[in-house]
Order: sequence, then C-alpha cells, then structure tokens
Amino acid sequence: MAFRIVPSWVWADLPDIPETQNPQPIAPSPKESMRKSRLTEEPMAAILPEADRTKAAEAAKKHKVSEPTVYTWRKHFGQLEVADVKRVWLAR
Repeated sequence: MAFRIVPSWVWADLPDIPETQNPQPIAPSPKESMRKSRLTEEPMAAILPEADRTKAAEAAKKHKVSEPTVYTWRKHFGQLEVADVKRVWLAR
C-alpha cells in the first residue's frame, strides 16, 4: 500500500472526531429505502378496466399515475377482477 504525502493545509480545517463516535450508516434503513404506494391493489385493479375502455394515457392522467404504471399493473394483475384481487391478497 502506497502512502501519499498530503500538505498540512488539507487537514487544517477538518474537525477532530473521537474514534469512539460511530459514523452514520451509508445505506438507508429498509424502512427509509422504499416509498409506500399511494394506492392499494384493489384500486389498481379497478383502474385497469377503465384503461381498457379508454386510452391508457387518459386513465393514467385521470388517476394521477404514469402511463407505464398502468401497463405494469396490467402485466401484474392481468384480467383479474377486484374481487379476485381481494381473494388473492387474503390468501397470502
């Protein structure tokens, strides 16, 4: 391992940190890392038939979600009805 010579002015402005002080964790905790969804699975499944009747972009704009989100929900839920989603969720 090679050591570099560093001028003293680099270290002059750094505060003294006691070695017993624990640094802050670099990664956020699991609770902070993922944002909760604004909608639960039932409203998501309820929006999909509307997106089938109209353009997906119109349904997405009406419900304040992005158009790719509607396509992701469609991929996830397929042709499930709201009652089926409830049953699947309760079976977990």
